[in-house]
Amino acid sequence: MSSLRAYAKAHGTRNTMAAQALSSSQLRVLIVDDDEVTLEVIRSSMERWALPIDCTVTNSAIDAMLDIGKIKPDLLISDLNIPVVDGFEFLRKLRSNPEYSEMAFLVITGMSPEQIEARGGVPEKTPVISKPLDMVWLQGFLAAAAYLKSMNWGPTRSPLLG
Repeated sequence: MSSLRAYAKAHGTRNTMAAQALSSSQLRVLIVDDDEVTLEVIRSSMERWALPIDCTVTNSAIDAMLDIGKIKPDLLISDLNIPVVDGFEFLRKLRSNPEYSEMAFLVITGMSPEQIEARGGVPEKTPVISKPLDMVWLQGFLAAAAYLKSMNWGPTRSPLLG
């Protein structure tokens, strides 16, 4: 899958009907974290897991906001401690926008539950996992999310995603 995505991206065929069909059957995931090591660990792990996931990564909420309309992720994975627009504000803005009501959120953070609450918490029904990431848990979560998408369960109807 990663080879097909790389070919499509390199040859400008991302918007062809075949690429769209490939992408529509996959779980679309957007990951936002300013830590390049975390992004690379998640990205390389996803490739090894060979799950039906179309993953886009970015290191800022601003970049994510600029691209989110064309990516249309099913799942947003975001750190809370990111520069300029932090993850708290980013998630609140998205959750308040009806256009993104079907999107599921997963927070990854090095913050304690008390620190998160002191900053206003995260949107309701948003799972929070601590860094360093438990990659076995993340693999299971993403496998379940991909399965639920294949069964046509949207995030708002899914017992896993919201």
